Amino acid sequence: MDIPKDNNTPYVLHYSSYDNKTGGAGEKRTLEVDAVIGADGANSRVAKSIDAGEYEYAIAFQVLLYFFFHTLQHLLLTSYHHWLEFINLYGILV
Repeated sequence: MDIPKDNNTPYVLHYSSYDNKTGGAGEKRTLEVDAVIGADGANSRVAKSIDAGEYEYAIAFQVLLYFFFHTLQHLLLTSYHHWLEFINLYGILV
């Protein structure tokens, strides 16, 4: 992971993609992101890459993140379906 030099530069994540591959080496790829959440346990590669220090344990934030994003997804989809019902009810064309 490349750490940004300023607030306007994204983090650059380096990873290997194994899309539909069995065995062999993956294809090297990069992804630019605005934020990184290190929910990868006590031996966090994310924490090591930003020199966050040593930890002997990790709190289970993974579960909290799962429920947060699952709930957010549900709310967005529910709102979208209600909006479609509103459009159909009043015959509004978008």
